[in-house]
Amino acid sequence: NERDTASIMSIPRDLWVDIPGYGKNRVNTAYQHGADVLVNTVQQSLGVPLNHYIEVDFNSFKSIVSALGGVDLCFDFPTRDLHVGLNVPQPGCYTLDPIQSLAYARSRYYETFTNGEWVVDGRADLGRIGRQQAFMQAAINKAIEQTTANPLRTSELVNAAVASLRVDPGTNLVETAEYLKPLAGNGVIRYSLPVMPESIDGKDVLVLGAEAPNYLGYFAGVVGPPAQ
Repeated sequence: NERDTASIMSIPRDLWVDIPGYGKNRVNTAYQHGADVLVNTVQQSLGVPLNHYIEVDFNSFKSIVSALGGVDLCFDFPTRDLHVGLNVPQPGCYTLDPIQSLAYARSRYYETFTNGEWVVDGRADLGRIGRQQAFMQAAINKAIEQTTANPLRTSELVNAAVASLRVDPGTNLVETAEYLKPLAGNGVIRYSLPVMPESIDGKDVLVLGAEAPNYLGYFAGVVGPPAQ
């Protein structure tokens, strides 16, 4: 069944793109000009059509995690990020509250305590993208577990989302919640857009890697899934 899986791919905020009407810059600059400019940038500069738009800010993120009763994540090592207040003193599985969940999702200076010392994840934003995707999978799994056990939870979670998310007029969150149900477990396939570091106009940015067209083409619906 084609609805048994979904694919997600994050766009690094430092990706250098042509922003329609504003010239070349990092893709996060497109967002500063508004949702319409961001959507147009993804569609025109990356060639990926967008049917719907959902915006999650820090407050809505915490509201949704709170409605879920926290999100469950496991850590192999003590973990921290002093810049955002993330602190996991011992390895193990935890239910992260809204504050710690936000710290985990925002972390760009992620450190793990291995072999007697703190080791920084040098991938910065690319490392954060991987963690955000894993967090999204964990949140979806918990929502599905709760709504399967108690169908009344669906309306509660949707109401929490409606009160905090910014969505385009064509997005039906109830239908979206139903669509997500088959995606429990390993139903979400996560992709990382191939990028390379480069310096342009004195800015440290990311540019598309050689394999990027395979990924963008897949999300545009014109080629099959890229090899993982």
